[in-house]
Amino acid sequence: LTLTVQPPAELDPADVPGRELVFVVDASGSMMGEPIALAKATMRRFIEGLRPDDAFQVVRFSDSASSLGPELLSPTAENVARALDY
Repeated sequence: LTLTVQPPAELDPADVPGRELVFVVDASGSMMGEPIALAKATMRRFIEGLRPDDAFQVVRFSDSASSLGPELLSPTAENVARALDY
């Protein structure tokens, strides 16, 4: 028996459930210069692309770890701006 399962080529956005995303970013000294610039650009792209039903958190670490807060955040304009500043 052989079975191939393939997702549909296109999905109706209404059928896609909200995602819970935790972004972990290395902010240590080894990331100075181009690596941190690339990480920031990538984070901006993902955070600005969050859908209304998504929830997210940003955790950054170097010699210690910190986050935007104790729980997942909804992608409101205020939370997105806070995440990008963070």
